Amino acid sequence: MWATWCQPCVEELPRLEREVWQRLQPDVAVVAVGLGENAAKIRRFNEQHKLTFALVEDPRSRITRRYGGKGPIPRTFVIDRTGKIVHQSMGYGEKGFAELVAAVEKAARS
Repeated sequence: MWATWCQPCVEELPRLEREVWQRLQPDVAVVAVGLGENAAKIRRFNEQHKLTFALVEDPRSRITRRYGGKGPIPRTFVIDRTGKIVHQSMGYGEKGFAELVAAVEKAARS
């Protein structure tokens, strides 16, 4: 989960593009759920950042509520091929991002 106004999100999403999506596709899927964002805001954000993975809107926060409601963002989930959440990170930092990448790599090998 992310938002256009969230500076840590603005830093994390391009890294997800480079270090996860571009490197590991087609073995992974990356879907960024915009926290309360509408399609126009997401489109403008993507025009600026040129991300190639899926950016989806969640204007009524239905997906957000399903995966844990409120909390720090970005919030990133690694979901394995069976649909089980195998890793979750909140916020953005070097250590947490390294752990996220390791969890994605492990899930992609499973």
